[in-house]
Amino acid sequence: MKREIIIRAWDTISNEMFVPTMINGHGDLRHTWDGGETWLLKDTDSFIIMLSVGLKDKNGIDIYEGDILSIGTKPYTKLQSNYEIIWSDTMFGFHLVSANGDGDEYGIYTRNVRNNDVREIIGNRYEHPDLLKI
Repeated sequence: MKREIIIRAWDTISNEMFVPTMINGHGDLRHTWDGGETWLLKDTDSFIIMLSVGLKDKNGIDIYEGDILSIGTKPYTKLQSNYEIIWSDTMFGFHLVSANGDGDEYGIYTRNVRNNDVREIIGNRYEHPDLLKI
């Protein structure tokens, strides 16, 4: 079985999100900009790397760690909860943490999260930090 590893990066200097065209074994990023110019980005301390969780939202968009999702809590109601995707060393995988500060936490493959009809990306922690405020 072939599994593709998909990453994106947040540039902490320019405050921009981008999808690197390559990451090597040393952690260096390579990116081809819109103009066709390719750069090897060695100062990886200024980039935050985020891994795709392997799921898509209801609009077919890849979900990455750091994304904030709106998830229907019950398929038969319009109640919604917002969660941030994080990596959890204690759960050995991706984890949902309530962005509303109510203490809810779940493994990403539990609850209604597996059903892509009820999950939607509403932002991410870097471009939309206000979504994490209580």
